[in-house]
Amino acid sequence: MTGNDFNITLVVFFVPFILFEVPSNLVLRKLAPSTWLSLEVFLLAICTIGQGMITTYGGLVTMRFFVGLFEAGLVPGSVFLLASYYPRFDLQWRLNILMVANALASAFGGLLAYAIAGMDGDGPSHYKGWRWIFIIEGSVTAVVAIACKWLVVDWPATATWLTDADRALITRRIARDAGTCRIDRLNAKALRRCLLDWKVWVTTIVYIGTCNSTYSINLFAPTIVQQLNPTFSSRHVQALVIPIFVV
Repeated sequence: MTGNDFNITLVVFFVPFILFEVPSNLVLRKLAPSTWLSLEVFLLAICTIGQGMITTYGGLVTMRFFVGLFEAGLVPGSVFLLASYYPRFDLQWRLNILMVANALASAFGGLLAYAIAGMDGDGPSHYKGWRWIFIIEGSVTAVVAIACKWLVVDWPATATWLTDADRALITRRIARDAGTCRIDRLNAKALRRCLLDWKVWVTTIVYIGTCNSTYSINLFAPTIVQQLNPTFSSRHVQALVIPIFVV
C-alpha cells in the first residue's frame, strides 16, 4: 500500500460501524438475541477470513467495510440484552466485565497473532504470516459463533432457563427502575427527549474521547512500536503490544 491507502483501509471500517449500530439493535428487538448476535459474529468471522485471502486493495477495502457492518451491532446488542435483565445500578458491573473482557481479548489476540505470525510461508498456499492470522482467528471465531446460538441467552420473556417466578422478578425490577419512563419504544417523542437531554451530550463527548484513545492504541500501537525500532520483526512487535491491553 502507498500514500493514504492504509489510512483509508482503517477509516472505511468506521462508516458502517457508526451508521448501523442503531439499525442493528432495531433488528435485535425483532429476533432472538441468540440468533441475531451469533449471526453477526459468524458473518464477521467470514469477512475476517476474507481479509486473509484477498489479493487486491479493492478487495481489502470491501472486506473492511463488511467487518465494520457486522461488528457494529455486537457491543450495542450485548448492552441491550444485558439491560433487559438488570436495572441500571446492577447493569454497571456487568458492563465493566464486558469491557474488561474486550481488552483481555485484544491481549489474547496479540498473543495468538504472535504465535501465528511464525507460520510465514507455511501450508500449500505459502501464505504470509499476516494472512494466517486472519484466516485462523476468523475460523476459530466462526466455530464460536455457531456455538453462541446455544450459549447466548434470549430475552427474559422467551428464555427457557428462567422459571415463571424468575421472569416476574426481572419484570418487576426493570419496571421499578424505569419508573414512568418508556424505554422500549423509539418514536419522535422519545428521540426528541434523547436529543434534548444534556446528560446524553456530555456522555457522548466523554465517550468520543475514550474511543479516540482506545482505537488509537488498537489501530496504531503496532505501527508506533515498529517505528521506534524498525529492526523489530512483526512477531516481536505483536509481543510488545500485548502488555498494553493487559494493563
